[in-house]
Amino acid sequence: ATVEQSNTEFTLEHSTMQSLILNDDVTTRRKAEIITAYVNPDLKAVLAEWAKQENRSVSSLITHLLANAVEDRQKQVENAN
Repeated sequence: ATVEQSNTEFTLEHSTMQSLILNDDVTTRRKAEIITAYVNPDLKAVLAEWAKQENRSVSSLITHLLANAVEDRQKQVENAN
């Protein structure tokens, strides 16, 4: 993570959501793409503490959370149809 002025920049690694959900190994992470997101310092602190408690990097935690959110969303869309 880098800090630019008052914004915090997170570099999130992700591959296809299917791959993240099914295969969270080193190979998948090497093939990952980069997403940049700006968050406020309070959110960054919460994420950093959460990641620390789970022995993960902040990037790994956010990737995991995003993959779960996308999986949940896909299930909602399927159930609505």
